[in-house]
Amino acid sequence: MSKLSGKARRIHISLPERLLVQIDSFAARQGESRSGLLAHAALEYVAAHDAR
Repeated sequence: MSKLSGKARRIHISLPERLLVQIDSFAARQGESRSGLLAHAALEYVAAHDAR
């Protein structure tokens, strides 16, 4: 089962416009949505920094 499966929840965050442009550009090149890219990035970050 995918770590991204399950009910999605809408959140509101603020990011610098320059960063958002970079995120959108990269996501488009990867054929990914902004939300999908950010979700995958968050999973990777947590996995890499979780000290358990």
